[in-house]
Amino acid sequence: MVDYYYQAAHQAGAQFAPRSFLTGRLNLPIQDDFRVVAKPMALVWGEQNRLTGPEQAERYRALRPEVPIYRLPGAAFPHIEAPQIFLSVALRFLAEADPALPG
Repeated sequence: MVDYYYQAAHQAGAQFAPRSFLTGRLNLPIQDDFRVVAKPMALVWGEQNRLTGPEQAERYRALRPEVPIYRLPGAAFPHIEAPQIFLSVALRFLAEADPALPG
């Protein structure tokens, strides 16, 4: 993971990421894409995230009611702050989505 973050921070244009993050310009409108994805998917939502609150999760639920939303308390960015719990949720979802995957 450290290598990934290092590479991401040192790619062309990376110096603009903090400003884009702070101004909210990293959040891209994905609603149209979200509606048409034909593969199984799930949303893992950090309940402490102040950039994208729970009301935004409900907007996605309205677009695709069959997509499960896993809310993780105590974290804003669960893949970073609670990686073991995030991984457990992701693996459980993948196993349910494709029973042929090793579990």
